[in-house]
Amino acid sequence: MLRVQRTFSTVVPALSGYYIAGQTGLVPLIMLASTVFFLHISANALNDLGDYESDKRNAPDRVLITGVLTKQQAAVLSVSLMVFGLSLAWMLDWLLFSIAATLGVVLWMSYSFGTRLKDRPVGSFVYLSLSTSTIPFLGGFIVMRNLHTSSAALALFLVVFTSSIMIISLKDIAGDRRANKITIAVKFGERRARELAISLILVPIATYPLLWLVFGFSQIYLLYVTIPILMRLIIAFLLSKNDVNTPRVLVRILIITDFAMLALARPEPGLSWL
Repeated sequence: MLRVQRTFSTVVPALSGYYIAGQTGLVPLIMLASTVFFLHISANALNDLGDYESDKRNAPDRVLITGVLTKQQAAVLSVSLMVFGLSLAWMLDWLLFSIAATLGVVLWMSYSFGTRLKDRPVGSFVYLSLSTSTIPFLGGFIVMRNLHTSSAALALFLVVFTSSIMIISLKDIAGDRRANKITIAVKFGERRARELAISLILVPIATYPLLWLVFGFSQIYLLYVTIPILMRLIIAFLLSKNDVNTPRVLVRILIITDFAMLALARPEPGLSWL
C-alpha cells in the first residue's frame, strides 16, 4: 500500500533542487527528504482507496483488496502519515508547510477523489509529470527563498524529462477501462499509448545539452548524461518489444538518475538568469 520503493523518484528530485538552490547542510537535507517521503507514502495510501475498484483487476494482491486492511483503517493511516509529513514541513519551513497544507492537499485529494484528475487523460498526465518530480524539485528553492525566473523555468523544462512517467498506466489498461477511468493509455489504446511513451522517453535525449547551454550547469554534465541517455535507449527498446513491466521500474530509476546528475553538475554560483 505504501510502496516505499516509489518514493525515491520523488525524494531525490526534492534533494536535488534543495542542493542546487544552495543548501549543503546535512540536517536540512534529511528534514526535506523525510517530509517528502511521508507525504508521498500518505498519497500512495490514499491512491489505493481511490483505486479500490480498478485494483480488483489491476492489483488483486494489494492489502485493501485482500482484506488485510479495511478502507477506514487505510484512511486513518493516510491521514496520520500526511499530518506527520506536514509537521516535518512546519519544522523545516513555514512557507513550505503553508503550500503543502493548502495547494498540496487540494491536489492530493483531487487526484483520487472528487474531480479525480487521474480519470482524465490530460489531468492524469499533467499531475503525474508535475507531482512526481517537478513540484518536489521546486520545494528546495522555496525553502531557500531562491525561487525566481530561472528556477521556475528550469522546473518547467524538466517536465520534459519526467513526462515519461505515464508508462506506469500501460499495464493497467484493462482494469482502468473496466472501472471507467479514462487515462491516456485507455484513451489512446495500448499500441498508440506505447508509441507515445517511447517518444516521451527518446525526445529528452536531444534536450540534455540545453541544461548546460541555457541554464549554466557545469560542462561535466555532458559526460554525466551518457548514463540516462543509455537508460532511455534501453527503456525504449523494451517498450518496442511489448515489455511494459520492466520499463515501469526503470523509468523511476531514470528519474532518480536524471536529477542526481543535475545535482552533481549544479551551476556555480547559481542558476543563470534567462
